[in-house]
Amino acid sequence: MEQAGPDAFNLEIRDLRDVISHRSVVAERIWRAWWEPDGHSLTDVDDALDMVLSEADFSFTLVAVSNGRFIGTATSPVSSRRRVRSS
Repeated sequence: MEQAGPDAFNLEIRDLRDVISHRSVVAERIWRAWWEPDGHSLTDVDDALDMVLSEADFSFTLVAVSNGRFIGTATSPVSSRRRVRSS
C-alpha cells in the first residue's frame, strides 16, 4: 500500500491574523477544551482572543490548516495573569 506524502496533506501553520476566517472555530475549540470545564463562557474566550489579536509584539494564535480545513490551534500567553490555552 502506498503511503501519502507530506504534500498530500498540504499542512500549513498560520497566524490567526492571516486566517481570520477560522476565528470562530478556534474560539470554540479553545472554549470546549479548556474554558468551558472551568465555567467560563465562549464570550470570555472571544474577549481573550481579541487581546491576542490586538497585541503586536508577542501574543499570537497559530492555526493548523490542511486543504483549507481547520486542524488545530496553539496560543501564546497574553500575560502572566490570564492565558488562552490551546486545543
